[in-house]
Amino acid sequence: MKTAFVSHCLTHQLPETCTSPAGPACPCCKRLLYTEMETSSLRAYWESQPGAYTLEHSPLFVYVRQSGAIELRSLREDA
Repeated sequence: MKTAFVSHCLTHQLPETCTSPAGPACPCCKRLLYTEMETSSLRAYWESQPGAYTLEHSPLFVYVRQSGAIELRSLREDA
C-alpha cells in the first residue's frame, strides 16, 4: 500500500503544508519568504542524488530555493 507523501522542510523539520510564491513551504519558511527573501532573484533547482528513500524504496529528492544568503531546502517525492 502506497502512503501519501508530504514534502518536508529540511531546515525546520516540518511538513510543507502552506502555499507561497515560491511553492510549498512550512509555516516558518513561509514567514521568511514574505518578510526577508527577494523572490525576484529566486533560484530553484533539484540536487542530483536522492536525499532519502521511502519504505517502498522510492527515491526522495532535495529541492533547493535560494536567494542571496537565504536557502530553503525540502525533501520531495517528485523530481
